[in-house]
Parts: sequence; C-alpha cells; structure tokens
Amino acid sequence: MIKTNKILLLLITFVYSTICWSAEYYADPINGNNENDGISLSTPWLTLHHAVNQLQVGDTLHLRAGTFYESELVINTAGNAQNWITIKAWQNEAVFVDGRINRLSQPDSGAWELVDASKNIYRTTTSYDVDQVHGYLDANNGHWRLVTYENYATFSTPNELYDAEPPYYYVGPGLFYNTAEQKIYIRLQHSIYQASMELNLPQSIDPNDNGLILFDDEQVFLFESDAAYIKFENINIQYQNSAVEIKTGAHHLQFSNAKMIGGRYFMLIRDNAHDIVIDNIDFPGYIPPWIARSDVKRPRSGRPAHLMQGNAIQISDGAYNIEVANCAFDHHFDAINATKNPRHLYIHNNDFHIIRDDVLQLGSAAWQVELAHNTLTEVTAGFSWNGSGSPPANERGTIFVHHNIIDASAFSLYGRIDPNDELDDKYDGPNGDGMATGRAVGMHSKSDITGGAPWKIYHNTIVVSKDVDNRGTGVSYYADAFDPLTPHEVYNNIFIQKWDDFIMREARTHDQSQIFDGNLYFRSANSNNEEIFYRYYDQIDGTYQHYQNLPDFVGSPQWQATQIYYPPGWDTNSIEADPELNQYYQPTINSAAASGAIDLSSKNWPGLEGETFRGALAPSVNDTIFMNSFE
Repeated sequence: MIKTNKILLLLITFVYSTICWSAEYYADPINGNNENDGISLSTPWLTLHHAVNQLQVGDTLHLRAGTFYESELVINTAGNAQNWITIKAWQNEAVFVDGRINRLSQPDSGAWELVDASKNIYRTTTSYDVDQVHGYLDANNGHWRLVTYENYATFSTPNELYDAEPPYYYVGPGLFYNTAEQKIYIRLQHSIYQASMELNLPQSIDPNDNGLILFDDEQVFLFESDAAYIKFENINIQYQNSAVEIKTGAHHLQFSNAKMIGGRYFMLIRDNAHDIVIDNIDFPGYIPPWIARSDVKRPRSGRPAHLMQGNAIQISDGAYNIEVANCAFDHHFDAINATKNPRHLYIHNNDFHIIRDDVLQLGSAAWQVELAHNTLTEVTAGFSWNGSGSPPANERGTIFVHHNIIDASAFSLYGRIDPNDELDDKYDGPNGDGMATGRAVGMHSKSDITGGAPWKIYHNTIVVSKDVDNRGTGVSYYADAFDPLTPHEVYNNIFIQKWDDFIMREARTHDQSQIFDGNLYFRSANSNNEEIFYRYYDQIDGTYQHYQNLPDFVGSPQWQATQIYYPPGWDTNSIEADPELNQYYQPTINSAAASGAIDLSSKNWPGLEGETFRGALAPSVNDTIFMNSFE
C-alpha cells in the first residue's frame, strides 16, 4: 500500500508539472489599466512592465493594437518544454513596443534651443538621464540613421574632408550627448555627400520642425539568464540600443513575424545562450548612403561614425543552437556577427540587401554551421572568416555554404575625399571616386586561425567586381593553418567576374588544403586581360603561377600535382562559359550552367538533392539575360 501511494504521488507530481495550467491575459496600451485583472478583453492591463511580471508557466499574454512606449523590460521567468509562455499580438493586430524618448518624436518648438548658429547646432531644453543617445530621422525624411558622435569637437567641426588628426571631420546629421549637462546636442546640417546624392534630408535642419526618434543605450527587452521557453509572435520591438538582449544561459526563445529596430546591436545574444529561433523578422538598418566606409573605420583613434559599426544580430562567443530563417536585413553596416566559437548555427532563406561591410563574420573556431538558400545583393562582403582559433579536430569541415546567391558587384561609398592622401589607396576605389566593391567571401585576422578551418562551398551563384582588397571572389582558402585530412572544398558554383580582374587568387594546389571542381567561371567584361587564376602557389618550386584561362591551368604541371590527392585533378569538370543568368540569377535552360555539376551525393553534405545544374538555382525557361555584358 505504501509503495502504491508513492507511485500515485509521483504520477500526480508528473501530471501537475506537465499539464498546461495556463491562463490567458490581455494588455492594451490605449484602454488598459494596471488595476484591472487582465483576464479578459474588457479588463486589460495597461503596461508591459506590469503584465510580463504576472506570467507563469504556460500563460499567454495577448497585446492589443497600439504602441507600448516602454523599455528596459526585464524577463526572468520561464515556461517549460511542454508549456511555453507566449506573448503575441491579439488576432495579428499591429503592436509596437517602443523605447524612444517620446517628447522628441513630434515637432516641438520648445524642445530644442539654438546654441551655435554658424554650425546649426541645437541642444535640448530638458535634461535627459541616459547613457548614450542613438537616433533616426522620421519616416518623412527617409528614416535614415543619425550619427552618434563620441566627442563634441568632431560633431561641431566645419571640416568635411578626411583628416587623420583631431578634430577629424563631420560626416552628416547626428547627435552628441553631453554627460555633464545631461543634454542632447543635434546638428542636422546636410553633408557634401548628401548634396552630391540629392538626399538633403531632413528637409529642415531645425530640429524643432522635425519628428526625431531618439533613444538610450539600453534594451527594450532584456532576457535574464533564467528566461526560457518563451515565444514572441507578431510583436514589433524598436528603439533602444538593443531591441532584444539575451543574457548568458537563457534558452529556448522564439521570435517570429515582426520587425526589430535598434541602435548599434538590434539583437544581442550573449555567450552560451542557446536554442534561439529568429524567424521572419524584418531588420531595417537605415545606414545612410552618404556615410563612407572610411567614416566608420578611419582613423582608428577618432572614427566619426564608429558606432555605426554594429549589426542586426550579434552572436557572442559560444552561443549555440541558433536558427535565423526567412528574415530581411536591409541597409546595415554588418548584418550578423558570430566571431568566436558558435556552434550549431543555421542561417537560411534570408534576404540581405545593401550591407556595407560583412553579411556574416564567422569565427574560425565555429562548427556545425549551415549557410543556405540566402540571397545577398548589393553587399560589400558576403560571408567571412574571422580568426578565432580552430574547431575541435573531429568537427573540422562542418561549415556548409550552399545554394546562396551572393552579389558583391555593386559599388558604394568607400572612401571620403582625402586631400592629404592619408587613407590607404584602396579607399579611392578603382575609378578614383571613392566608390568601391568588396568580395563574396572574406577573411579577417587569418593569423589567428590556429588549425584547420575549412568550409564546404557548393552550389552557390557568386557575382563580384573589382574587390578593393584584390582577392577576386575570395573563396580560396589562404590561411596558413590547415588540416590535410579535411580540405576546404569548392564545387559546382557559378563564379561571375564583372571586371577585368581575376576570379581566384592564392589558392594552394599541393598541400591538400583545398579542392576545386565542377565550377563555372565567367568574366563578363568587354576585355579580359587579367589572369583568371592569380598567384596559385606552387609548393614544389616555391613560386606563384598565373593562368589566363581555365585550359591554361588544367593540364599544367601544377594541375597534374593535384591528382596525387584528388585523382581527377582540380577543376577537371569545371568550365569557362556564360551561365546566361536571368534577372533572378537563374541560368537559362540551355545555358552551360544548366548541366554538368559533379555528383556530390556520396559526401552526405546537407541540402543536396541530386542537382545536375551548377550554381544556386535550377534553370529557368525565362531567357531575359542580365549578366552577359560588363556593367
């Protein structure tokens, strides 16, 4: 009898812990009241600060249409694997959680006072106790990001040309926060590059005439370490330095079907946070086109737009089991950073458009990463290694990059006018006008790659122009450290070079660090004087060899040596031909890219479905060609 009672007690305990003892709650930013019980549509709570603290295992909080002007919302509760906590928009109504300084969001003749008429500098009439100030112009003025200047001298200087010495140079409309006064300073004077681009925004440079979106250096939502099993659905989160920050150890969090806008880091995921899903989130960055890359990067001691060097998603250190899917990233400096040792990272079916630096910086110590079916257009750099060591030996070769479209051929403002020739020459761009492009695959801090860090790059369509760092497409593995048992492998891709420039540079052919085969190479420039393969290292005699075209390489003594460890020989099944891409980057049905891919099925890599075409997309009958001539 005692034994039976113990079993019954254990059963009751199990049932109690797994059955969803859930409640439904409601919050309304217009008609709510925190004195209500929150349990019906007619008795909703008013604020999220009140509402989120009431939630327990299995509960659902429905948010009514409108804007909750709140921030620093701390979540330290947890559901469980059977009973998640859900916060969602009621019947898909438009819900915003907004951390802006509300008084400054509408034109207000009393909000700002003029303090320097010669430079059009204004200051708030009210003090604001904040850590730092970030901001945007309003939607009527393009919603462009304001520069957060870190010192007053740079903010107020009349000089707009590059200068490596203090006070440096003004780069366009922006903010400065005076910590002693606790006042916000603003200068909306149009820059010389705005004038050249006919983007003189805002229309009035008097801040009293404008709605301005300004906010602090904190978070809208902060998920503490014990937060777990929580879903956010259809909740737009905006206007703090981070829309969402997830602390170390928080886990099983899902965000879907919404928009996030932040300051430097829109979503910040700390070390060892895990099991995070980010699905169908729009991340508009609004980095203005009049900001040059040199404004963010140079000089190192006084970069005027330094704080624009952020990203939509920052994945810190060893965060793991993270999926980013079906999202849109537009007008960012960087899109995603995961620069240390993340693992089990799956980034797929996303759209990246106008990214001024790297779409993804991935730590060389990362492992079990899949980058698949993404579209990257008008990006300065696509996916890049960031030197952070090496993955465990048994996890090398588990970075899979497949079925992506990467177009890094569009020019953007790279270098500011440099009258004293203090910037590196690359900032002038190939035409000397400061406009430049990058490459599809990059590498940062290669000396910090301490062991093999190979990628598997297959079935991608890659378009480049004149890379300022002279790496062509960048897909060659040129780190010194490698693992001959696990080579870097590049198969069945389409590579298009739109400039008279090389496609591959500094591939090593004799040390088993890498293999190329089944690719299509095409240069669409009107003249092709540059070698297609440049500085291929010949380990036998210690020299670099150049090859004008694919036939020059295939059959050469250097090529023959690759047969020792790759019996067909490098690029035996590759071709040099026009892929005849249409406007969607699909090859036409009768093009050279429509067939000829080598069979990779024996490799058991993810995402392979027996493709016989080369590149990311299956052929199309639409024969509207767009890539067959130099642009």
